[in-house]
Amino acid sequence: MKKINLLFVLVLTICISLTSCKDANKETSQNETAETEAPKKEASPSETLTGKWILKDMNIKTKEEMAGMEEMFEAVKKALVGKLSYEFKADNAVVVNSPAFMGKKEKTEKGTWSLSSDNKTLTTTEGSEKKDFSVTSLDQKSLVIVLSDEMGAQTMTFAKQ
Repeated sequence: MKKINLLFVLVLTICISLTSCKDANKETSQNETAETEAPKKEASPSETLTGKWILKDMNIKTKEEMAGMEEMFEAVKKALVGKLSYEFKADNAVVVNSPAFMGKKEKTEKGTWSLSSDNKTLTTTEGSEKKDFSVTSLDQKSLVIVLSDEMGAQTMTFAKQ
């Protein structure tokens, strides 16, 4: 009986020591991996904005004097969603592709873009036309901007391609 107890204790000791060695090896391996991996740098808002964006949704809020034009605005929305695109390039060039709608031909315009230091205003200049958009959301997949003008406010949601 003493031999069985001694054998049991011996086997138990071996099992415990093997288990603790495996855990120590696992911890060492995890520490080495953590040390060798460089921390990922988060993209700046300008870097995040760089790329091609397609209009996915548009919400138009009109001023009172524009009441009764909802049908026209819905037609504009239908014509633009999925077709209007902005391509923001790293050198601050922008290419705007507008589809044909309401008697206007399809067109591609080139210009420049800039993002304010607080990342809340996106300015595009195409020819002599300058637009200031309020940036309400920007991440790797989605851009939400608002353009306010004499007709009201247009909230546009873009998806990155």
